[in-house]
Amino acid sequence: MKIPIFLVRPETTCFFMFFFYLATDSLIAFKNAILTCFGLYFITFLKLLYKDGRPFWIKENIIGYECYFDFAAPGYHLYILTFFWAYNIIMYCMKYSEKVNNCLVAMLFCLLTLMGFWIVISGLYNGTIFIYQNVIGMLYGFIYLVLCMNFDTEIHRLCEKTGFIVQSSRKYKFYLFFMCIGMFVVALIYYNSELD
Repeated sequence: MKIPIFLVRPETTCFFMFFFYLATDSLIAFKNAILTCFGLYFITFLKLLYKDGRPFWIKENIIGYECYFDFAAPGYHLYILTFFWAYNIIMYCMKYSEKVNNCLVAMLFCLLTLMGFWIVISGLYNGTIFIYQNVIGMLYGFIYLVLCMNFDTEIHRLCEKTGFIVQSSRKYKFYLFFMCIGMFVVALIYYNSELD
């Protein structure tokens, strides 16, 4: 029962990002990695805001078979499944595909749905996350997916300028670098204010 949770952990997702960057279209993989990491940042920030405990922290009779030291809601697992994998299916199999194979797309989305149910059951069985915490992560992932799909052309152009066009890449890499430093400073200030 630990396998489905392991497949959608942030560390494992980073491995899949590297694999997609090396084995597929690097621009789509770069865009997917940037968006997923920004989404993980916001999910982590929301975890710090919500401070929602894990089942084995709250109830004495629940045994946690997997020990996590972060807060539970919103859950990373269904966020990654809802955003990262659904975004990959949309980008690779639908939007940038020469011919859309509707049967393959339907099968992949059915597989994602089954995987989602398996993750929820696995989290309950392992005593690591409640159902509503996973559902909150799934809702945030779905909302973020819709936002990214609405602004996909602008995001695609910005990622192309940042990573692949030599004239503008230095400027946009510095913008991205300073934006990441700013986000880190905001998280650090919030964390320190919570400790004090």
